[in-house]
Amino acid sequence: MKRSRLTIAAIVLLLSGCLQQPLHRDTRVLMGTFVEVVSTDARAQKIAFDEIKRIEDLLSKYRPESEVSRLNRAGKLKVSAETFALLKTCKEFSAATDGAFDVSVGALVDLWGFTDKKFRVPSEQEIAAALAKVGSDKIVLNESDSTVEFSTPGLKIDLGGVAKGYAVDRAIEKIKQAGIDNCLI
Repeated sequence: MKRSRLTIAAIVLLLSGCLQQPLHRDTRVLMGTFVEVVSTDARAQKIAFDEIKRIEDLLSKYRPESEVSRLNRAGKLKVSAETFALLKTCKEFSAATDGAFDVSVGALVDLWGFTDKKFRVPSEQEIAAALAKVGSDKIVLNESDSTVEFSTPGLKIDLGGVAKGYAVDRAIEKIKQAGIDNCLI
């Protein structure tokens, strides 16, 4: 009984100390959604937003100069070690889920109008043609030079199922490296 009272007292003291510190809060639109960063450390917002923007610039299929956009256009590209590692992990998840998770669905996403916001229901023939361009097994990773190549013309990757979580993970890592021990993204 005595120990639980001490635990409760410690929690109350901890929380009251946090409540006395001002909270710094900011919200921005990044990666197609609202991102809010809250911390008692005023540096947290800049660190988090800068890192999330960096990831968006690297992985967004909507940014023409991103590695993902350039890879989708060219079908083969020497990418950064970071993009290469993420694609390798995505292929592993695809294999582990028997293809239920698959970043090579770009052709289907485009076909249904999700990319250009011109939504439509495609014909069965169009769907079959797009499906022929889907499959993580068609993404060839060359570890020796970090080159990614699509073995099927027209294959496109879409990292929408992983990029936001990855960006938040990277932002948290940057915040920890800065010595900030409290932050909500």
